Amino acid sequence: MAQYWKDGHFVESEDKGIANDYFAEASKSFDYRFNKIKLFNFRRFEQLSLDMSDSNLTVIHGDETPLKVIQEEKTTSYMWVYYCGEDKVNNNKTKNIVLFDYQNSRAAKCPITFLNGYNNFVQVDGYIAYEKTDAIPAGCMAHARRKFIDVKAAQGKNKIGKADVLLNLIGKLYGIEANIKTKSYDEKHRIRQEKSKPIIDKINHWVDDNREKVPPKSKLGEAMTYWHNQAHKLETYLKDERINIDDNRAERAVKPFVIGKNWMFSNTVRCQCQHDTLQFC
Repeated sequence: MAQYWKDGHFVESEDKGIANDYFAEASKSFDYRFNKIKLFNFRRFEQLSLDMSDSNLTVIHGDETPLKVIQEEKTTSYMWVYYCGEDKVNNNKTKNIVLFDYQNSRAAKCPITFLNGYNNFVQVDGYIAYEKTDAIPAGCMAHARRKFIDVKAAQGKNKIGKADVLLNLIGKLYGIEANIKTKSYDEKHRIRQEKSKPIIDKINHWVDDNREKVPPKSKLGEAMTYWHNQAHKLETYLKDERINIDDNRAERAVKPFVIGKNWMFSNTVRCQCQHDTLQFC
């Protein structure tokens, strides 16, 4: 069953594609979308029938993307996205909810305000603004991996370099996640501690041993610096089995605002503090 917000209330449909179609269509009329519903902070999850003690809210995934709004004081505005739930719904209790928070700024005050009072995990990329909230930051392994993929691409075809060492180890981490996807929380935690943690430790040691040997402004140097700075967040997923290895859920949720073929800009936003929501159940 899919639910989506339309004309002041939730509409249910057996076809989840309808919700996606509505979202794509609504994206073409940005101003209209923001006249729907006011969302003030993460407690909107609770208003959407989600118990704040529910395990869904152990982790909120976050991301942000720039927007062009012509009649705004600033050249670039931002759509912040907050997501809770699972990649696939596997029981009637799980609710996958996406909240979009329009702001004309990328300042730390945006997530600080939205996440005010929330002190569980927030899974995000490396943007430091999220670390200024009361939430516990969990890193995104996909972002770290992309840094080393860029290094490998620069190496040229059929060449093996230091980036391959890291990519091989990160690949093993993802392989473990694929194998434990259907396991219980207890099993996930045990396997991560037994198999994933030693790999994370090995990567940390490798980066620490080699970081000073590489020019910091080279692609490899930047990739290793990113890992070094994000290491404490990249291993957070080992602490709680409900945390994902990456933040791809939020990236997928914000994608309609990123893909240019959906729309290129908005003329106005009638109220800066008005927002929109989609709920998939």
